[in-house]
Amino acid sequence: MIVLGTVSACAPRVNLHGNAVHIEDVATIEPGVHTRDHVLNTLGSPSSNDPFNDSAWYYISERTETTAFFAPEVVERQVIAVIFDENGVVKS
Repeated sequence: MIVLGTVSACAPRVNLHGNAVHIEDVATIEPGVHTRDHVLNTLGSPSSNDPFNDSAWYYISERTETTAFFAPEVVERQVIAVIFDENGVVKS
């Protein structure tokens, strides 16, 4: 019993932050075809956007693991940028 308690105490704690999107959903967005509304319906609200003219939306997420008293370690980070033209159509 003591051995099991020691083993489980060393298991890392996993934390997810941000707006993780599926790559399959990103692949369905076509530059020159889809608009801001389509991106919003497909990927959800962005984590951040361009504060000056709303021409870029950013979807940012990361997964960290913390073991015992050590500092958290980033094990996965995802940043997706969707750039729009002046008409609100996906540029890239």
